[in-house]
Amino acid sequence: MLRVAPLPASSLDSLRLAGNAPPGTSDGTLAVAAGATANFLAGVHSYGPTSTWTGAGTITVAGGTVTVAAPLATASVVSVDGGTLVLSGTGTTLQSLALSNGTLNLAAGADATVGGAFTWSSGNLTGGGGTLRIAPAGTLALTGTASRTFINTVLEVGGTGVWSGAFAMNAGTAATLRVLPGGSLDLQADAGLTYNQGGAVTL
Repeated sequence: MLRVAPLPASSLDSLRLAGNAPPGTSDGTLAVAAGATANFLAGVHSYGPTSTWTGAGTITVAGGTVTVAAPLATASVVSVDGGTLVLSGTGTTLQSLALSNGTLNLAAGADATVGGAFTWSSGNLTGGGGTLRIAPAGTLALTGTASRTFINTVLEVGGTGVWSGAFAMNAGTAATLRVLPGGSLDLQADAGLTYNQGGAVTL
């Protein structure tokens, strides 16, 4: 178990992970307490099907590649800001998710639900056909002006979605944007959703 906890204001309350992890896959626990931060800065890090992420702190993928095969159930704030986060487990539940740079990848068969807020301000949403779902009590915010790529992933909006950013969405290769019964997506900006990545995009 790796635990990150906040310390007094004069002390460091974050953990920075850089370089490749030891060979193999971790099946332990990454525990990040409220007020603390775990930053993945570089390298390759793999978490197996029995691993867990716990705590109400912040987990940031700022560099490198982090692959999680477990069906996570975490209250942590998960942020992708420059690196690549690959989710391959089924039944993952995230309380808060932010994609501001880098890539969020939903592997084939992966299924993840965001119960709170998902903010997509930049970066790419890709995968092998997995599904990212906004729960009925959750929110989706499509913000910013940076162009981004949406391919081979299903994005379902079961809660409240607002598209307020005037950006270009480059989509294709089986990308699916689906508003579920009871969900909504309010288009508030002059944005573009362009089919230019091959395959077929479904709305």
